[in-house]
Amino acid sequence: MKYKKLDVFANEIFIKALTKREVVCGIASEENEFFIPVEASENSHLSKYVVLIDPLDGSSNADVNVTVGTIFSIYRRISPEGSPVQLEDFFCNLAISKSLLGILCTDSLQ
Repeated sequence: MKYKKLDVFANEIFIKALTKREVVCGIASEENEFFIPVEASENSHLSKYVVLIDPLDGSSNADVNVTVGTIFSIYRRISPEGSPVQLEDFFCNLAISKSLLGILCTDSLQ
């Protein structure tokens, strides 16, 4: 059986879930070198949100039973709908969250 690094596996799960959402027009992940434009359907050009994510922060500590977590931010796009996502779309922050996973799970949404 072939095993994947935990952070790569977590990234694949988040990317798969987010690319299925018609409201998400783009994703930037710590695990990916390039921005991921999302075209989930024929109405994707109407999508309004950009997601920045670190799917598994602290993954190098997982094997020693130290807390790991997920960090993400959601931004509302300000470029015209139907156009490619622009750098300016990362300036209108709506929410940020850091979820810690370990013996005690916590979540902080601001």
